[in-house]
Amino acid sequence: MTATSPPDTARRLLITGASSGIGLGIARAFAASGAQVPATGATDDEVQAAAERDSTIRFKRLDVRDQAAVDTLVTGLGPLDVVVNSAPA
Repeated sequence: MTATSPPDTARRLLITGASSGIGLGIARAFAASGAQVPATGATDDEVQAAAERDSTIRFKRLDVRDQAAVDTLVTGLGPLDVVVNSAPA
């Protein structure tokens, strides 16, 4: 695996902190490989801006410090192959 070539076996994943920076780069690489990519940002504004820039990624708002919100999101996504935590806590 390289930075531009995620593993083909990882098809369902969650990337936190993906509305910009490294998290967004990781999300784009996985999406380009055909993976389903739910990704999070900390605020509604971040999520909206990111979604406008890239429609191949499903952005959702998530405060990773809120355990109940994390549990709800993960439960709703079902089984995941990969979780990338790129969000600052």
